[in-house]
Amino acid sequence: MTEHKTAFATTAACALLTPMLGYTQATAVVAPVLEVGDNWVFERTIDRGPDHVAHRRVDLRINRIDENAMLVRANPRGTSAIDHDYRVGLDWTQSRVLDGQLAVTGRPFKFPMAPGDSWTVEFQQAESHNGQTNTHWNVLYQVVGWTDVTTPAGTFHALEIKETGSTEAEKTIAQQVSSTTAARHRRPAARGQAKHTLRQAIKNTVYGEFYYVPSIKYYVKYFQEQYDADNVRTGREEDVLLSFKPGAASPPHG
Repeated sequence: MTEHKTAFATTAACALLTPMLGYTQATAVVAPVLEVGDNWVFERTIDRGPDHVAHRRVDLRINRIDENAMLVRANPRGTSAIDHDYRVGLDWTQSRVLDGQLAVTGRPFKFPMAPGDSWTVEFQQAESHNGQTNTHWNVLYQVVGWTDVTTPAGTFHALEIKETGSTEAEKTIAQQVSSTTAARHRRPAARGQAKHTLRQAIKNTVYGEFYYVPSIKYYVKYFQEQYDADNVRTGREEDVLLSFKPGAASPPHG
């Protein structure tokens, strides 16, 4: 699972699952009925540049559902990574404790949803995380409309949701300066050098697309791209559905 991305992203449990073909351009998509045992398998591609592209399969399985959340096990196949159990909202909302407070960090789906809907997720973190402090995230989700999407699991009529966001933060950088420079600025020197810290402002943007299919209870395809302050792409992640197996109490998808 990624941060603002995200590796999860869809569903709740309060309405009957409507057959996929029953949806039209004007129909609002309601939250599906999730079941223990619902299982998705994705092909995940992580691209950090020409020499840093990785492919792996990821199994997601619902192991428990309670009143407000569910426990989802993520099993990355073919890597040394271990399984992780994630507690997420019944609509796949992701939350984390930031600066001592529980904050929503991802909500790609907001049920009921229909083309034209939009919502935002915004949060801040003063504490250090991944070498950054005073981080501010702002993400906008927009429901675009229905489109056909083909994956190894089949061709689906999917609701497209776009994700655009930005991150602003500070990063502390340690620099070595000569003892002469340190003395000039009245800083102590150690063995001819002294450490001087600078705070560097960092700004990044993200762009992503989710393709949600009601009968699958989740997205069948998702990608997110990351860009630096010069709008140069620095990374890309993509999930593509390979298979979906409903839990024992769920009706067959189709």
